[in-house]
Amino acid sequence: MKTNFLKTILPLAVIAVGLTSAASTSSLNRSSKSVAQLGYRHIANPESCNAVQECDENGNFNCKIGSNGPQLYDSNCVTPLKRSTVN
Repeated sequence: MKTNFLKTILPLAVIAVGLTSAASTSSLNRSSKSVAQLGYRHIANPESCNAVQECDENGNFNCKIGSNGPQLYDSNCVTPLKRSTVN
């Protein structure tokens, strides 16, 4: 009786562990995608900032207003943001 129990339960347990690990691996890959982040620029008061446009954070170009405009930062106006295109 004990061997029949192990012969049926053990394969089901192995399948359950495999499915669980596959699901956790695919969710890890999804979390690495970047999300568009709203870029802020400094205004007259250095501790204040103003929301301007979205930066995709995928590339190596500085996220600026236009091509020669000011650098855009995160919501704390501390970390400079990047984007994948020049403009």
